Amino acid sequence: MFLGVTALSNGPLKATILEWQTEGRVAIAAEHKGSASLGLDVSTLQGTAIIDCVNEGEGTIYLSLPESWKRREVRNARLEDVTLVETGLGFTRWTLPVGATLSMTVPEAPRHVTLHHPSPGLLKVRLSRIDLEDDAVTRDTILVQGKEVEIW
Repeated sequence: MFLGVTALSNGPLKATILEWQTEGRVAIAAEHKGSASLGLDVSTLQGTAIIDCVNEGEGTIYLSLPESWKRREVRNARLEDVTLVETGLGFTRWTLPVGATLSMTVPEAPRHVTLHHPSPGLLKVRLSRIDLEDDAVTRDTILVQGKEVEIW
């Protein structure tokens, strides 16, 4: 298994990830049991962002986020309950308990985000995007049941 991961990280997948980064594209993933609800509150200013990931459902959500995104703060949960695992593939997998908010500092605000969703249950994504330079606010609700979807 390790050899396969190493081969992928140095082959076509790595090229694809680098291409996405240059186009302002980012991939994230959400895993859960049953149905789940995830809030994403995105505030951007001068090319950077703060993204709050909120577990609004009734079960734990596991979020895989780019390792360049750094934890800013945790709300409504103990710090030790919002655990992380380094995957070695450019992502960090976070455990997000019910009701918890994981606030991330993002050095380069993504122009496009693709959500990978390997779980069989329905995922409701509540999305709020706030552009602090243009004073523009966009809100959306996206229902995800399947492999992946571009959420913006």
